[in-house]
Amino acid sequence: MENETALIEVLETGFLSTAEWRRQKAEEFPDDSRNLEAAEDLERLAASIGGMNTSIFAAYVDLHNDEDTAIEISMLEDEMRKGIGFHSSFATAEDFIKEVVAKITGN
Repeated sequence: MENETALIEVLETGFLSTAEWRRQKAEEFPDDSRNLEAAEDLERLAASIGGMNTSIFAAYVDLHNDEDTAIEISMLEDEMRKGIGFHSSFATAEDFIKEVVAKITGN
């Protein structure tokens, strides 16, 4: 349970810190509205974390518990978060997690 709580916090922090980074990019590039839209999407994803399917989240936790994949997951998530609003979009945090699990497991 402790690991699950920590992962939820990491997910939320990841979405929110990337949203803040996008807001900074919006100031740097005021003519590109995608940065603000991406920030709003990321904040929405952070807010949707509590509604995740437990079996999907359990698979995600299992992958994080494997030391061989934990670093790979972190790098993948960072890349995926930065692409939100530009190369991808997700309706919920659960959809984001499903994509992470699928990319790591190949399923």
